[in-house]
Amino acid sequence: MEASLVQPELWLGRSSNPVGKWIVQMAAGTNGGAPIYRTYYEHGIDTILAMHIDDRDLRELEHDQRPNANLVITGHMPSDSIGMNRVLGAIEKRGVEVIAGSGVIRV
Repeated sequence: MEASLVQPELWLGRSSNPVGKWIVQMAAGTNGGAPIYRTYYEHGIDTILAMHIDDRDLRELEHDQRPNANLVITGHMPSDSIGMNRVLGAIEKRGVEVIAGSGVIRV
């Protein structure tokens, strides 16, 4: 994340809130939006780390007024880079030269 132009940001909650129980909620194509995040909060999760959220879903969560709920948006490309580094590292171990492109940041 340090090498990325996009840094994680707190989009819901306050920086003074405790992290509490947390989950990394990342999925291919969609994250499920407000209904999924709301379910996590209702079941004791305090902090969700996610790649992105739709504006409408964010407004829904803000409307819920959960003062201790935190939502940290990590950004799509930096999050992809974290996952791709593991995959690319495994490929390199097999002797294949890897040239990163399309915004993937090797660390």
